[in-house]
This record gives sequence, structure tokens and C-alpha cells, in this order.
Amino acid sequence: MKTTLCYALLFVAVAAKAEVVIVQDSTKESSNEYMAKVVSKSMIIDHMPRLVSRNVCEKVVERVHIDKYENVVRVTPNNMVRCKIMHNEEILNVVRGYQVTYEYKGKLVTTSMNYDPGEFVKVKN
Repeated sequence: MKTTLCYALLFVAVAAKAEVVIVQDSTKESSNEYMAKVVSKSMIIDHMPRLVSRNVCEKVVERVHIDKYENVVRVTPNNMVRCKIMHNEEILNVVRGYQVTYEYKGKLVTTSMNYDPGEFVKVKN
């Protein structure tokens, strides 16, 4: 019940565009935890190269051959398929974490987190 009330008050304050910076977490009576408002966040992205191999096949339609009398001979093999393995390097964008700036006791604090904190971050006093 207390958790619902705390988050309901946060929602009403944010919806009314009130300036909410620090809200004491009422889920734990004797806790020194606060919910600080996130000011900005950006993803930390690693660019990881990866070798990708693909089997590329093409149907052989026609082959031209010149015989010993210099005659052009066209040979069409039945259902012949030529395959080769192609190697390409791809770059994968991997989210490693988030650079988060939040306001706590009137100061801006910047930290790295391995998850998206949302609008508020839990801070221990």
C-alpha cells in the first residue's frame, strides 16, 4: 500500500509539472534510500566487429568453349549449381550501459549504469 501511494504521489507531481527532485522512498521506513530525478541519459555503445560467412550459390546457365578447330561450343549443364563461401565483416552495435546524470541534493551527479534507470534512480544516502 505504501509503495503504491509513493508512486501515485510521484505520478501526480510529474503530471502536474511540479519540480520533483528528491523523494524519500517510503517502502522502507528506516531506509536511507532516495529516488533522485534523472536529468539526462545516453547509451554507451561498443562497436564489435564480427566475421560472417555466407554460402552464395548460383546456377550455371551456360559455358562457352572453343575446341581445337576454333569452333565455339556452348555447353549447358543440367541443374549445375556453383557455390562459394563469402566472408564479410559486419559491425554490431552493442549497448554496454548508460551514462546517467541525476540531481541529488542540489548537485548533478554522473555515473555509469548497466541498465536504463527510467525517470528516477535509487540513491543511498
